[in-house]
Amino acid sequence: MNTKLSVLTGAVAATLALGMANPAAASVYGRSYLDIDSLEIHISDDGGITPDTGGTVDNFNFALTNTVNLNGAAAISIGGCSGTPGAPGVTNNCSAVAPRANAAVLNLGDAAATRAENTFDFKGPGLNEYANSDSVIFASQLTGDVGGSNTEQIAESELQTGVSAGSSAEIISTTGFTFQFTVDGANTLTIDFDAMLDILARIDDPTAAAASAQSNVRVSFRLENDDTGDSVTWNPNGDTATGCTVGGLLLSCLEVTDGFDLNSDAGTTTDGTSVGRSGSGSFSAVISGLFNGNWTLTLDGLTSTALSRTPAVPEPASLALLGIGLAGLAGARRRRKA
Repeated sequence: MNTKLSVLTGAVAATLALGMANPAAASVYGRSYLDIDSLEIHISDDGGITPDTGGTVDNFNFALTNTVNLNGAAAISIGGCSGTPGAPGVTNNCSAVAPRANAAVLNLGDAAATRAENTFDFKGPGLNEYANSDSVIFASQLTGDVGGSNTEQIAESELQTGVSAGSSAEIISTTGFTFQFTVDGANTLTIDFDAMLDILARIDDPTAAAASAQSNVRVSFRLENDDTGDSVTWNPNGDTATGCTVGGLLLSCLEVTDGFDLNSDAGTTTDGTSVGRSGSGSFSAVISGLFNGNWTLTLDGLTSTALSRTPAVPEPASLALLGIGLAGLAGARRRRKA
């Protein structure tokens, strides 16, 4: 090979590398974390006078799902248990030792950001590219745990040079009841729990042409009569006047405490910005007007993140250098032929 041609070829390669290698530190980041603790459900007969009477739990099912995706790769894990209330491993197939139900932690990307099983620390924002998620039911009122139910879940993802990432963790509880009250139509179901929440969406990426970061959390309770369709849905939103939706003439819902918004989104598309929500507090709602029959109570807790990033095109100066290099290469080829 002609020596000059070799030098020019090397110069073109170096020009390409100059525009692509060693980009400035950049981060597109999202996280969503939720902890529900001391969750208890109580049914009262005799117009709410006699606690924990009038209702029988027929069956329950816990379902946990974790997902992650990173630059085209994806993974999913599931877990759960079901049965009737009582001792784990006896009346149901929940674990006899804590945690009662678990979906395996998922990790994609840089090893430095690997999340350990049922460990809910925050890995970013930082210098890594990854997606992770995890969810667990540590304790449950239905398996006889003192202090009620405790669930924890997280979804977290971050981009440095990639184009897409996301994660989710979801816990669903479905419980079937049979209500047989002494005083039909004047009875209550009370939901009490504590919660902690942290969601964040952040972009610090001057090297990207465009980017978006979003984090979401959802918490919803729904009690519905299996025969009539009468229902109450409670979406805790920080406002005791607006969290309940009632479908049915006999039913009512009173929010006693609603510590903060458990149905929230955080998102940004602007470099150098960060949007977040966090809080902790107590929650309580009383559903009244219950009547005899078969009912189903569902709980859905969801945490999720979604990120996108469009790499910037080369700078004009880099394109000019590349053009000079290519022109020189073409000239060298012509001289070689001559």
